[in-house]
Amino acid sequence: MEVTRILKETLLKYSTMSDAEIKEILIKEQVLYKIVDIASKKQEPAKHFP
Repeated sequence: MEVTRILKETLLKYSTMSDAEIKEILIKEQVLYKIVDIASKKQEPAKHFP
């Protein structure tokens, strides 16, 4: 299964990294998710007065 293959590759990649490298990746991932979350929030349309 594709999911199993991806999971195995990911686990292998993380198992060869140091704790500091993993922490750095997780922090970057959290920052990206936060940016996407902010960007996906519906913006209020600007109110233009005539």
